[in-house]
Amino acid sequence: MIKAIETRYKGYRFRSRLEARWAVFFDALGIEWEYEKEGYDLGKWGKYLPDFWIKHSVKALAEDGWGFWAEIKPTKIDGADFDKIVKLAEHTGNNALIFQGSPHNDAYSVTKIAVSHHEKGKFSLTSGLVFEQNENVIRLAKGEFGSYPTAFGKDLNAAYIKASSARFEHGESP
Repeated sequence: MIKAIETRYKGYRFRSRLEARWAVFFDALGIEWEYEKEGYDLGKWGKYLPDFWIKHSVKALAEDGWGFWAEIKPTKIDGADFDKIVKLAEHTGNNALIFQGSPHNDAYSVTKIAVSHHEKGKFSLTSGLVFEQNENVIRLAKGEFGSYPTAFGKDLNAAYIKASSARFEHGESP
């Protein structure tokens, strides 16, 4: 197993370069995020510290606390690691997206864990790419991801390039 390289970006100490690259990508699209915002005790599933809290881009919704968890993983996960993310979503009542891979065009996949606010313990899963661009509109959505924030006037390919070319060595920042 390859050990993650701790990386600094925007005053945060990320546990891996992969997490830092996603932060650069989110920034390039104007998506507000908080890194390791808060930890949770999930009972028999243990303690959990989610990677990112993604705020809604519409100010009124963000002020109401609307957003979702974003977990960053190098590869697809399952078993106990996956179950913890499902429990996090159920415990907090907020959906979670698991980003698997690097922020490059067609190089990652996303699994959405959607919790029901009406039926405790009910959740659904969808998978696919999560960013699409039509003219000047980038949706943090594709297909069934449709209710997530939208960023305007951003270049999706430029965000992929910025994230993949970010250099973190020797205190440099993207």
